[in-house]
Amino acid sequence: MKFSPLVQQSPYDIIKTDLKLHLECADSSCVGLSNVANYLDSAQFNELQQLNIELKIPVLLIEFTEIDNRKYYGNADFYYIDKDFVDWKL
Repeated sequence: MKFSPLVQQSPYDIIKTDLKLHLECADSSCVGLSNVANYLDSAQFNELQQLNIELKIPVLLIEFTEIDNRKYYGNADFYYIDKDFVDWKL
């Protein structure tokens, strides 16, 4: 798979294109993303959430972050696992 030069310049566009490819190919697998907060600002993350709601593609997002950063993830289901591996749904 090769992205156009315009898409390659934007992490958000790469993720969006990948999700649309899953939809176009009727791929029912779950898309796994890691540490998108390093690449997307809060507005782009919110756009990604909206796109995911529209496309209805299963996405698992894994972030290595502190609990204080949970506001970044807006309306996404947020689970925090602490140093003792205790699962906290917030």
